[in-house]
Amino acid sequence: MSTAQPEIDADAQAASTLVALAVRVTRATGYYKGPGSRSSVIITFGPVTLTHADGSVSTVNIDIN
Repeated sequence: MSTAQPEIDADAQAASTLVALAVRVTRATGYYKGPGSRSSVIITFGPVTLTHADGSVSTVNIDIN
């Protein structure tokens, strides 16, 4: 059984524009573009928390306003 998946036919420039829009609308602080041949997965994210080797934690939060 197959399920329908969202799909947009876009070149690299159109995809970049859509990512920029998604980052702005969701107030994300960045994105990751995974590898793909026929399609690409793009994930936006907010604050990033880093755990250092000594166990201390720091959070990076970028204000895009």
